[in-house]
Amino acid sequence: MKWINVYEQMPCSLNKVLFIWICSGGNRNISMGYHCDEGWDIYLPYHSFKLHKERIMVTHWMELPDFPKRECKDE
Repeated sequence: MKWINVYEQMPCSLNKVLFIWICSGGNRNISMGYHCDEGWDIYLPYHSFKLHKERIMVTHWMELPDFPKRECKDE
């Protein structure tokens, strides 16, 4: 997996991805969330919140990795 520049390609709407966003002060962050018509939302279980376009800039995104496979161990 690699980071994809948002100027080259956007993720499908409402698909959860990792994305890099930069605050107006220059702090860089990585969050899990999704893009929709209104912009980017950070996703938390049972809740999400919008990032304000005026205060942040999303630069890159990538698909989420697969969940690890569960190993069954005989006990």
